[in-house]
Amino acid sequence: MKKQLLAMLLCVGLASIRLEGAEVHEPAVTVGGIDLAATQAIGGNGADAIAPTTLPALLDLQGAGGQWKAATPAGAKTGSFHHRLAFKQAVELGAFLAEVESGAGSGVVFRALKADARYPGDPALDADWETLAATKTGNRYDVACAADFATRALLCTQTGSADPPTIRRWNLFTNRLFNLTPYAVAQADIGPFGTDPSRVIQGGGWQNTGPDKEGKYIVPPVSSVNLSWFTLVWEKPQPLSAVRLLSNADQFLLFAFEGSDRANPALASDKDWQRVRFEAAFKQKTQNETECSVTFPAVTTRALKLVILETHPRERQAAMIREFSALTDLGNRPLPEPNAVAVPRDGKVLKFSVKNCPDRAAGWFYVSWLPDQPRGWDARDWARLEAVPGSNGEFTCAIPESLGAFDWFGGITFTLKAGTFTQPMSLSTKINRCGEEPAK
Repeated sequence: MKKQLLAMLLCVGLASIRLEGAEVHEPAVTVGGIDLAATQAIGGNGADAIAPTTLPALLDLQGAGGQWKAATPAGAKTGSFHHRLAFKQAVELGAFLAEVESGAGSGVVFRALKADARYPGDPALDADWETLAATKTGNRYDVACAADFATRALLCTQTGSADPPTIRRWNLFTNRLFNLTPYAVAQADIGPFGTDPSRVIQGGGWQNTGPDKEGKYIVPPVSSVNLSWFTLVWEKPQPLSAVRLLSNADQFLLFAFEGSDRANPALASDKDWQRVRFEAAFKQKTQNETECSVTFPAVTTRALKLVILETHPRERQAAMIREFSALTDLGNRPLPEPNAVAVPRDGKVLKFSVKNCPDRAAGWFYVSWLPDQPRGWDARDWARLEAVPGSNGEFTCAIPESLGAFDWFGGITFTLKAGTFTQPMSLSTKINRCGEEPAK
């Protein structure tokens, strides 16, 4: 595979998509459009207006972010914390990206003030706010709004923790950017002691290789002659116009798949890939990783491949990705339905029901399997997986093949708008492959 990729890079006649300018990160509002007095952090210590010096860093699309934290008195109990971002007039909003460092065991929910609600909005009045669906990747939340959406205020609410959250970034976009990564299947270059690429789909991280028991790496460092790659594959072609990447990739290329619908992109030949020429909208480096956003004219493809040529710092032994968000500009299209079965055709799907489940439950559950030999609790026996809510308390979850076979489940926690609902579970239902009937 790496020889094929290297040959692809050296091919002089390689077809490519040329950039002619793609402004997909147009800001929806500037600092001058924010109502500073009504933009407040609200918690156990009352309401504090945002400092004028803090706001620009939060909104800056090309900055390192800021720090907006709600004050809380010593000995505060678990409760709700709110950050309200208020506008001088209604803002037409397409999407936003928020980076929130939340307390342990907490849940974060985003809401928008309804048009008929009293400005600037009371966080305690649920009827005045519209809940916005968010895609979570690490500490980052992607929210795409409905077409022709406008509001006077946004609200970020944390529940379930006594530790107040800190908002590092709140980028507001005119375009309706939607993160398609959770709808994809991940395929990647995996060497000895590498991790499951599906972790990126679930909002976690991936590493192509790792050290052995002696702390040594078997494979050579990542470089232009020892490439590493990561691919997102969708069931149907998707229109893409931007990528957001948090990794140790310093120099990389993007390729769009143009092969047969029946072909597996991971096994495709060079001629099935077309290089995507992009423009960096934002890039910054820390000590051990690089964060960047790139844009390109919309390309419709069933798979997008990231080829890592060089790491930061240079010649790291392993390639690492903490976020690989593939973004589409929805335009006037409706918001996609929640994805319940983003797994390979030979993957597994778990369905279960929860009695007396609260409305609008959204969150995750922890799955564990019994080891062959009895032993004490081990974190390696647990996997955190997203649970997609349906109707009548039914939830669906994608189970990666790499987790193996298991049929015992521990508990489930739902993060709600106002508090946390926990229900212990002890299910004996077997996990079924796609298309099979549930076990009796």
